[in-house]
Amino acid sequence: MPIKTLDSRWWLGIASVFVALTLLIAQPVNASIQTQVEGALRGASLGNAKVGIHIIDLTNSVELASVNSDELLIPASNMKLVTSLTAMSVLGDDFRFHTRLTTHRSETGKLRLVVIGDGDPAFCDRDLLRANGLRVEDILDAWVEAVVRQGIRQVDELIIDDRVFDRAFYHPRWNPDDYLRRSWAEVAGLNFHGNTLDVMAQPTSPGNPVQVQVHPAVPFLRQTNQATTGATDLFRINRSPTGNDLTFGGSLRHRRAAPFEITVHDAPMLFGRLYADRLQARGIEVKEVRRPDVDERLPEGQLLAQYFSPMASLIKRINTDSQNMFAESLVKRMGHQFTGSPGSWETGAAAMRDDLRRRLGTAAAAIRISDGSGLSRDNAITARNLTRLLELGYADDLRRAKQMTREGQEPAMIFRQSLALAGREGTMRRRFGDQSTEALIFAKSGFINRVTTLSGYVVLAPSDMDEQEAPTHQLAAFRNGERVVAFSLLFNDFQPPIHPADIRRVQERIVLIIDDYLTRTAQRASVRDARSENREAQATVPDDDR
Repeated sequence: MPIKTLDSRWWLGIASVFVALTLLIAQPVNASIQTQVEGALRGASLGNAKVGIHIIDLTNSVELASVNSDELLIPASNMKLVTSLTAMSVLGDDFRFHTRLTTHRSETGKLRLVVIGDGDPAFCDRDLLRANGLRVEDILDAWVEAVVRQGIRQVDELIIDDRVFDRAFYHPRWNPDDYLRRSWAEVAGLNFHGNTLDVMAQPTSPGNPVQVQVHPAVPFLRQTNQATTGATDLFRINRSPTGNDLTFGGSLRHRRAAPFEITVHDAPMLFGRLYADRLQARGIEVKEVRRPDVDERLPEGQLLAQYFSPMASLIKRINTDSQNMFAESLVKRMGHQFTGSPGSWETGAAAMRDDLRRRLGTAAAAIRISDGSGLSRDNAITARNLTRLLELGYADDLRRAKQMTREGQEPAMIFRQSLALAGREGTMRRRFGDQSTEALIFAKSGFINRVTTLSGYVVLAPSDMDEQEAPTHQLAAFRNGERVVAFSLLFNDFQPPIHPADIRRVQERIVLIIDDYLTRTAQRASVRDARSENREAQATVPDDDR
C-alpha cells in the first residue's frame, strides 16, 4: 500500500459550529509527529548514538515520522519479528512441528525404537507444559507407556534421529563464554526442555553443603557439589562446553522459589539417555543409544507416540518471552524446508532472504541475516524495512481474521497477539506500566551491548467498545474500527553516560506521542461522523419543517 502525505488543507471542511474543537485537533498531524519525535531526540542528548526511526499509520497509509529510517542498524531481538514473520510465510501459519516415536525390526532382527526429531523447540518446554497443567515427566511417562503397551521388554537400539538439522549447535558469532546461560541454549534437530536443566538449590545450616536437586532427574550425569550454605548468595553451576557433568560451587544464603537454569550440550543424546533411563526403570532393557549415520536409511516403522507444537504457540514464546532457541529453531527449520537438506543457519538465512525478496522487493537486498534471535551483531536492518514487515504482518492478520470469520470461527490476530502487551506480559511487562495511554501497545523490545530497540503496534480500540471489552478484543480478535500505527525505534552505539534506561525513556516518550496522535485522530473522526449524521438528519426532515 503506497504511503501518502497528509495535506493540512484536508482539514478546511470542518463546520464552524466545531471551531473550538477544530483549534484543538485540526493540525497537520503527521508534521507534528515528525517535529515531536525530533524534539524528543534532541531533548535526550544522545551524543553520537545512531538512531533509526520509522512510524506509519496503517489505518490511513500515512507516514508519520522518519529519522534515518533507511540506515542499516543492529536490531537485537527485534530480529525475532523478521524470523517469525518469514517463518509464517515459508512454513505456513498452520505449520506444526511433530516429534515421533516409532518402532521396527532391522534386517538383522534387532528391535529398534526411533525418536525422529523435527527441530521442535517446544518439545517438553516447561512453560508450555505448565500452561496445560503438565510436567515433563508426564510426557516421558506417556512415551514409556507407549512402549510398555506393545509388550516390548528389550530394545536393541534406541536411535535418536536428529538429522533434520545439522549438528552445529552453537552459532559461530555468539559469545563463546555465554554457553552456560539460558539465552544462549544450543539448537538441535531434537530439542528437549528448552535445552536446559532446572537446578533447585536450597541452603541448609551454615557451613554445610547446599541441598541440590536437578529436574528432570538425570542420575547418569556426574554431579559434584562444592556449594556451601553461607552469608552470600553466590551459587554457581558449571559444566564443560562439550559435556553435561555438573559442578556446583559458591555459597547460598536464602531459600529460592525458582530454580536456576543451566544449558545442556547435545540435547538429542541427552534426551536419548534420559528416555533410556526411564524405560529401564519400567523394566525395559535398552542395550544401545545412538545416532543414525548421516546417510543411514531407516524404515518408516510403527508409530507409537508423537508430540505436536503449532506455529501460533511458538511465535508467542518468541515474541512475548523473547525465547532465543525457539527463533533459531525456526531459522534452521526454514532451511530444511527450503533445501531438503539438514537445516542450518546458512540455509535458513537463504530461505529468509528468498521470502523477503518476494515480499519486500529490492529493499530486502540490504537486510543482513546472521541468526534468528538477534544475539549476533552481524544482523542489520532498517527501521523502514521493519515497519514494512509489520505492515505486511498486519495485512496477513486481517486476511486470516476475515477468513476465520467467514468460517464461523472466533477471529484472531495471530501475529499481533504474539507480541508482548506493554505493562502486562513478557518482556514488556514493566514497560509503560506507570504511563496512562488510551491505546494498547503491542511490541518487541531488544537489547544487546550498546543496542536498544523497540518495534510494534499502537492500537486504539473502536470507540463503541467499553473498557472491559477492549483488552479482550485487542488480545484475541479483530473488529472493524480499530486504528493502528506501526513503529520501529532502533538505537545503536550509545556510550556512557548514556545508558539503556535513557534510551528506553526516549522510546517510551515517542510511543506516547503516537498514542496522543491516535487519540486526536479519533476525536477528529468523531467530529466528522457527528457532522455527517447531522447532514443526514437534516436531509430526512420534510421541506415544510426546515
